Amino acid sequence: MKLILSPVLILFSFFSCEESCDSVKCRDDIPAATFTFRLLDTATGKNLYFGLNPINHPDSVTITERDVQLFKANYYDSTLSYFFARDTVYFYPGYKKEIKDTLAFEFKSLGKQECCVEYIIIKTNYNGVDYFPMEDNSFTLYK
Repeated sequence: MKLILSPVLILFSFFSCEESCDSVKCRDDIPAATFTFRLLDTATGKNLYFGLNPINHPDSVTITERDVQLFKANYYDSTLSYFFARDTVYFYPGYKKEIKDTLAFEFKSLGKQECCVEYIIIKTNYNGVDYFPMEDNSFTLYK
């Protein structure tokens, strides 16, 4: 009885996974991934959005194409993050509205994970300087 039931369960789980993927809209042709970063002062190494006397509140950082779109602040590890589906974005770092920063991303495919192809960001260019991810896949940028 166990031998007959096991293949049936395996087939059921395979087909139920396939059916659940039918409702998922994948963007296989558009690389997208979460970008998590810290912005530090080049001279002092101080985090510009977290800690004592930050230059501005993390919720004030906006993406220029969507003026209302805010980066998500993570106070636990002092980072900002956002899920990007394009290779270059412009954003206001928050402390002066006339200053606009540029982020360009290089994505790498992780292959198909469950229903869709997943990507990670393997390099970013921040205002002309290349940065690579740390061990936790976050980036430390300097301004």
